[in-house]
Amino acid sequence: MNQIEALKEKIEARLPGVKAVIDRPRHRRAPWMLDVHSNDRVVALEWRAHRGFGISAAAAHAYGEGPDEILASPEDAADRVLALFETGGTTAPPTSVTLSGLREHCRLSQAELAQRLRVSQARVSALEKNPPRSRLTTIRKAIEALGARVEIRAILPNRQAISLDLSDARTRRPRPRPLKAQARPSRKSEKMR
Repeated sequence: MNQIEALKEKIEARLPGVKAVIDRPRHRRAPWMLDVHSNDRVVALEWRAHRGFGISAAAAHAYGEGPDEILASPEDAADRVLALFETGGTTAPPTSVTLSGLREHCRLSQAELAQRLRVSQARVSALEKNPPRSRLTTIRKAIEALGARVEIRAILPNRQAISLDLSDARTRRPRPRPLKAQARPSRKSEKMR
């Protein structure tokens, strides 16, 4: 019995009357899915070995958007599912995540991201452990390898947010240069006349 099957048993024991259905993966890299139903509520769980349990219980659940929360153990996942059913609460995507959280949300391992970046898995691990020591271009490349884009917002004193354009200068179209005024002869050339 794997962890998602054990989680299914725990949920069914703690929440009598719920229907819990496992969807087995079609290939080994795909996640195991567990949908927990009770009346009109659904909590969707996703499990991948060595990555933990993803949970979604949004008011309007959309298929394929990925989990809103990631929990490490089946006990934590069972507690969270129980709380969601008891309170009628919902999950929401995180408003900010770590680089490793973003990678996990995109359902990639460090090795898979390293392959996309053409670096070692150890380099990806070091980047995730200490992003402040990394160059912005390195972080941007990692985020773009995840299929996302970087946006930096400046928050002004009046709370207005302005996004900065960080697109690569090589891919930006050059700005048209203003026409130069006709050059005036230098004083030196005037004296020579």
